[in-house]
Amino acid sequence: VTDSEAPFLFASTSSGDVCSFSISPQGILQPVGSPFSLGEFVVKSITVDPLGKFVYTANNSLSASTFNIAGFSTQGVGALNLVPGSPFATGGAPGDPPSSLAVDPLGRFLYVANFSDISGFSINTSTGAISMLSGFPLSAQVAASASIAADPSGQFLYIANTAGQPPSGSSYSVAAYAIEQTTGMLTPVPGSPFDTGAVPQGMAITRKAQ
Repeated sequence: VTDSEAPFLFASTSSGDVCSFSISPQGILQPVGSPFSLGEFVVKSITVDPLGKFVYTANNSLSASTFNIAGFSTQGVGALNLVPGSPFATGGAPGDPPSSLAVDPLGRFLYVANFSDISGFSINTSTGAISMLSGFPLSAQVAASASIAADPSGQFLYIANTAGQPPSGSSYSVAAYAIEQTTGMLTPVPGSPFDTGAVPQGMAITRKAQ
C-alpha cells in the first residue's frame, strides 16, 4: 500500500516483517530503515491514513489463535515506529480473525473487517492510537468477510461477504453502510446486502466524476 502524501510504499512479508520503501520520481523503490518485525504474527491487511502519518496492519498469529492491530507512525520519513498502546485488540469475537482494514478519507475512523463482524475505532490524529467506537463490533450483514473499503467521500463503507446471509440466506454479497459522520457508527443502506452472484474477493471505488 502506498502513502497518499509522501512517496513511500509499505509492504508485508510472510515472515512477519513490515517493510518501508521510498519511491523515486522514476518509480524505483529504496528500502527505508530496517523491516519492522511482528514476531509470530503475519499481516493479513495493511493500510495508510489519508495524510500518510500512520500505517495500520491487521495481524494473525502463525497458530491463528490470536489477533491484533498494529499502528505505526511514519515520522514523515517512512521509517516505522509503534504508536502508543500498539498493538491493539481487534475488538472481534474470540476465534474471529481480521481480514481487511480501511481508514475513512478524513482519517477519523479505522474499520476492521473481522470474519463475522466489523470493528470500528476512532483515530487519535496526533498520536495514531486507536480507541473502540461505541456500538462496535457490529455483526449486521457480515458473513465471512474478505474485504472492506470506504468510498472517497467518506459517506459509505462496503464489505465483501464470502458466505450467504439474510435476506436471501444463500447469496454472496457486498454489504453497504452509511457512516455517521460524528460517531463513526454504521447503518445498512436501503437494499443492502447486494448480491454478487459468486464469491467476492476484492473491491475498488472510484471518485465522483468532476
